[in-house]
Amino acid sequence: METTLEKLKKVNEALKKGEPGNTTEDNKGYSGYKPQYIIDCVNREFLGEWGVEVIEKKNYRDGKNQRLTAFVHIRLSFLGQEVDSMASHPDNQNDLGDAYKAAQTDALKKAFAHFSIGNRAYHGLLKK
Repeated sequence: METTLEKLKKVNEALKKGEPGNTTEDNKGYSGYKPQYIIDCVNREFLGEWGVEVIEKKNYRDGKNQRLTAFVHIRLSFLGQEVDSMASHPDNQNDLGDAYKAAQTDALKKAFAHFSIGNRAYHGLLKK
């Protein structure tokens, strides 16, 4: 039986193997993994062992250019722990639903980073 550490290593190895096809650049110019690839890799090793809950979602006009922005606060339950994460995303294409989706997946990726999932992105090791 594999340990949790071995499973986490397999998740990151699968993400690395999929580069650069599974990476993207966010609205701020940072490189990261596409969210569906992270979810698929985590599910291969931990299906049924994690969940996410939306705690809060709202939209606001940013102070800079008054662009509508979606904000999401999520709670990831994973490996017997809960991690809260928040993210926002501008509504660049007049599609608030898409902005909420982007904010939620950004928050999910940040929450998984607490367990070193996708850490190559946060260490700046992905090619732009």
